[in-house]
Amino acid sequence: MIHSKSSSSGSEIPLKFLKVHALLQNSLARLTISQTFINATLSPLECEYHLPTYSQGVVTDLKIRLPDGSFLSSEIIEKEKALEKYQDTISQGHSAALAIQQNNSEFIITLGNLLPNDSIEVLINCVYPLQSEKDFWEFQFISGFIPLGIKKYNLEFIIEVKSDCEIMDYSSTWVVIINKSDDGKRLIANIDESQFNPDTNLVFKYSTASIIIPKCLIQQRGSKYAAMLSFIPYCDKTTDIFDLESTAEFIFVLDRSGSMDGTRIELAKNAALLFLKSLPSVSKFNIVSFGSEYSFMFPQSVYSNSQNISNAISLLSSFSADMGGTEIYNPLQEVFSIPIDKAYPRFIFLLTDGDVSNIESVINLIKKNSRMNRVNCFGIEDANKRLIEGGAEAGKGLAYFIKDAKEIGKNVINALEQCMVPCISDWEVIWTGDLVPKPKDFGVVKYGEKFEIFSLIENISENLPVLKVYDTNKGGYKEFHIEKFEEIDGDEIFKLWAKNKIEELEVEVNKDKVIEISKEFKVISKETAFICVKTNSDGSQGDIVTVKIEKNIVKDIGPDMDDPSSSNSVRAVARCCYVRGGVSESESESEEKEEEEEEECENDDLEIDEQFFEPPKPDILTNCYEKQSIQPIPTKEEVMIEFGKMRKIYAEENILLKCTITQKKKCNFIDIVSLVDSEGFWEWSDLLSVLNLSYEKSKEIFSVHPDNRISATILAITYLNKHFANEKNEWILIERKTLRWLKKLSIETDALCERVRNYLD
Repeated sequence: MIHSKSSSSGSEIPLKFLKVHALLQNSLARLTISQTFINATLSPLECEYHLPTYSQGVVTDLKIRLPDGSFLSSEIIEKEKALEKYQDTISQGHSAALAIQQNNSEFIITLGNLLPNDSIEVLINCVYPLQSEKDFWEFQFISGFIPLGIKKYNLEFIIEVKSDCEIMDYSSTWVVIINKSDDGKRLIANIDESQFNPDTNLVFKYSTASIIIPKCLIQQRGSKYAAMLSFIPYCDKTTDIFDLESTAEFIFVLDRSGSMDGTRIELAKNAALLFLKSLPSVSKFNIVSFGSEYSFMFPQSVYSNSQNISNAISLLSSFSADMGGTEIYNPLQEVFSIPIDKAYPRFIFLLTDGDVSNIESVINLIKKNSRMNRVNCFGIEDANKRLIEGGAEAGKGLAYFIKDAKEIGKNVINALEQCMVPCISDWEVIWTGDLVPKPKDFGVVKYGEKFEIFSLIENISENLPVLKVYDTNKGGYKEFHIEKFEEIDGDEIFKLWAKNKIEELEVEVNKDKVIEISKEFKVISKETAFICVKTNSDGSQGDIVTVKIEKNIVKDIGPDMDDPSSSNSVRAVARCCYVRGGVSESESESEEKEEEEEEECENDDLEIDEQFFEPPKPDILTNCYEKQSIQPIPTKEEVMIEFGKMRKIYAEENILLKCTITQKKKCNFIDIVSLVDSEGFWEWSDLLSVLNLSYEKSKEIFSVHPDNRISATILAITYLNKHFANEKNEWILIERKTLRWLKKLSIETDALCERVRNYLD
């Protein structure tokens, strides 16, 4: 909608028609967007239109179709000249449009002298490189073009995919009608308008048979060529990258300032424990604490073996929020000063609830070191938004805003999951021409992330590119040879090259060269603007009313994580313990309630110690009785008969016998995962110390495999899935590591888990 800046005027121009055609070819998206508006007021209008754009894309053309069918065609000139020309035109009663780049993701288009009852059509052509997710290209349509709420306009939306090989798979968040060519290389998706939901973001993904092979698209303009080299680093299409184990360095930077006191620091420590237990055994790690000062847990990062992680958890337990204020710059600067091993790309996890006075300095420090340091930022509750968002963007990482401190763990683990994939680094591109971005600026690229580079070249016949990279999955260098170019029509690659070149020159503060390239390739910059003018035969028709298009709220597309609305009430195994003095305590918990019962044992002085997996021995039974005058010492057989009677009674009351003499508190998943070894297995005795299992169940589960570590590990992951499924996004990486360990031993995991599950039931 277009609304008047003056609340009294009530002027508005509603959207009447939206038409979109998106052509997806390899990693390139080319869009044509048409929006039609009508001035239903009695006054000529000056419209202000906030146009959302792709931050990595380019608006290649802007046209305004007027009521008489004529166009206001745009040209790019210096910004100051464009502003002057626009004001002169509308002051004389003629039509004009001015488009200025507000930031990387928004234009402001001002349209002067839209006459009463006239309609206009805004035509926008743009191009942008597709994003990637694993081995899929991902197209997202900017939701700012779609008015939210009730749909009062007509919609036509077509997605066309062209490929040089078969399109293997695709998905869409909107309901689409698919038509696919016989050879599978072309696909057309029409949006089903009858099932269209304007409040849902459009995300369309597709994968091809050769998506993980580097490809090079070219376009020709005169004697010059523009080329776009892109691919998605991957292993093969049959392997999930999250199943791979790769080397990396993980540094947890924890805020221990006074504002973290209480629940926040305790939950942050739990998150750090989960972080440590989830690390690949082939990685390195360190923990940095900061407040007014800072300290490193280890002088330098150490390997993620059992001893080092145990030491770290022991030190972590003593942490408190006792380090004063919040100063982030110095600890980060110290982290960045430590040399990086290319075999261990560095990922930093910055967790804070505070604010700092030098936010821009911190962000610039992160950006300066982002080539080999990827930074994820976590803001707890009232943390500064600019610090978290700006830091993550500068560090090529993810930003998380945690409104409830209880959510720290799952957010940290979600970010860690995104980093626990093989990486490509140490790029070398053997190719002539003017390359942007520079290969040295690429730094670390994770498997599943796109790589793309543009070149302006004179001759393509002798310039087939070669890529040389270091691959952490292979532990060495790989080389890719591009065998041929794929030529496509148009000049969009020239414009993408120009956009990247302009960004490079803006850093160098080369204003004259920026203007020169902007005008030559018709790519808008901070120094230039689009301007369109048309002379009206009858001039002005009254005072101009200035209005603006209401900017839609663009919904964030963030990490996809489960967010359970309430915590699960865990159904624990009931417990019964034989104790001296004749008192027997039992606890039984159901899904609805938990209650405690106390029973009197007939044998006042009976004590049975835990002996796993075999009946109690005679000497043990004898030693646990004291001779009394009123009651003879029972025989072993009499004791076992009484034992059986009691167990039957309790079983009828749904109370299971407890394994050990020591009363166990209700366990939680932290108790279980804190015992896992860095390789991914549990020890039987450790695990049984926290689980509430009966003697009989313990004996049955112990027997599922001759190796008690395997039995314990199968029990642990089965128990976690049974009782703590709602918290799985916090221990999922531990399970993944466990399954890798079992796979290396050729264990039939599913069958054993099913047996244990039946025992637990």
